[in-house]
Amino acid sequence: MDIAQFVEDLWHEREIEDALIRYCRGVDRRDMDLARSAYHTDAYDDHGTFAGSVDELVRWMERRHEHIWQSMHCLGQIWIHLREHIAAVESYCTAVSTLGPGAVDSRRRYIPDPEDDDGWPLQVTTFVRYLDRFELRDPGWRIAYRRVALETMRWQPVPEMLPPGASWSVRATRTSSDSSFDLFDEVLGERRSWS
Repeated sequence: MDIAQFVEDLWHEREIEDALIRYCRGVDRRDMDLARSAYHTDAYDDHGTFAGSVDELVRWMERRHEHIWQSMHCLGQIWIHLREHIAAVESYCTAVSTLGPGAVDSRRRYIPDPEDDDGWPLQVTTFVRYLDRFELRDPGWRIAYRRVALETMRWQPVPEMLPPGASWSVRATRTSSDSSFDLFDEVLGERRSWS
């Protein structure tokens, strides 16, 4: 085994994983610049319900997530096949989101008749695989092409976000007021730029 090649491959794989994590965190915290940093500027994304350029993707996500109260993308196994400056990457992802009453277009995918929509927050769990072509070019490993393969999804009304009497000292937010930003400020001494 060539140790130098092994270490170089590990570095490449880590850079690819970092881009995948930037995308997930960016969507969950509604930091679309961070999500965009996972893509090359000329990338194409086929999300199933959306297909287009990375700029169009970001505009679509900004509109779509305006009325999504909670979002959490959890990456599973990531299978990376490197070939020089190109990589084929398959990533399993479970995404959980809570749609508020204002997410009319998204809610209609699950409750087609508005008369049946009781207005409760709707929690959607989606199981997908990201099928990505990564390319190593300036400024580094980024997605050049993404296709999202849907495995299955579930949805249910959520009358209450927390059970009665439950308390939680730190609540997540989808903005820079989220406590994770305080952690990075404290540890790093400043806001970390991921782009």
